[in-house]
Amino acid sequence: MFPRCGVPDAYDGWDGFESYFRFLFDTGSIQEHTQIWWSVRPHLAFPTIEIRISDAQPDLSEARSLAAVSYALAVRIAQALDEGEPLPNHPHRLIEENLWRAIRCGLSGELIDLQSGEVRPARAHLERLLEWVQPAAEQVGAASYLAIPSANAAERQIARNAEGATLQEVYAEQVRPKERVG
Repeated sequence: MFPRCGVPDAYDGWDGFESYFRFLFDTGSIQEHTQIWWSVRPHLAFPTIEIRISDAQPDLSEARSLAAVSYALAVRIAQALDEGEPLPNHPHRLIEENLWRAIRCGLSGELIDLQSGEVRPARAHLERLLEWVQPAAEQVGAASYLAIPSANAAERQIARNAEGATLQEVYAEQVRPKERVG
């Protein structure tokens, strides 16, 4: 098990995070901020939030969609905090259970609704998330990129292999340019 990975704690603002960071630095646990490998973390050299959990997307439209969701989500959460809207603070072990389910089964799997405890299709959870971030996405010009693919890249690769494509063919399909960037 590696330290400082996974889901970070909720802090009481920047001061709480800075206090934790200072503790790690003062105790010799870290020498720089990049030695905190959370799935989401503040970047101390730039005024940004790093969303580090996503793999690279071989499809440009899916990469754009993921970036749009991330951007809109950051804006929507900031707005909720500014407006005093309560945000959930679920136990990390439950968030990580859903992460494991997403990793294992992708879009065709199921996730746990951490409010109700009900198990529902992953796609339903994503649709609800997109609905929640839609107004923020519209404000920042990202709404046109919000989308959920019919299958994610891993699911498509597994299907191609099941159809008889070799691993070399599947890999070549992933790295072959499909859409011009720029």
